[in-house]
Amino acid sequence: MKSVKKQLKEMPINAIRDVVYSNGIGRNTKELERVGPNKFYIHDFSNGWLMASLDLKQSIRYVKGSLNFLDIDWV
Repeated sequence: MKSVKKQLKEMPINAIRDVVYSNGIGRNTKELERVGPNKFYIHDFSNGWLMASLDLKQSIRYVKGSLNFLDIDWV
C-alpha cells in the first residue's frame, strides 16, 4: 500500500478524494481537494459547510487523523 504522502502527491490538481473517519458506530466523511502542488482544501459537511486550506504536511496529518479538528483554521 502506498504511503499517504505519496498518494497525496500523486493526486491530480483539482481532484477530490473522500477521507472517511469511523469510530465503529458513526462514520464521518470529509472531502480533500488538491488545488496546487502544495495546497489542499478540506470540505467538511458534518455541521453545515466548513472549509480549510492546508499544505501537504498538514494534509498528511489530517488524513492520518493526527491533526486535531480545533487546530485547523476553518472558514
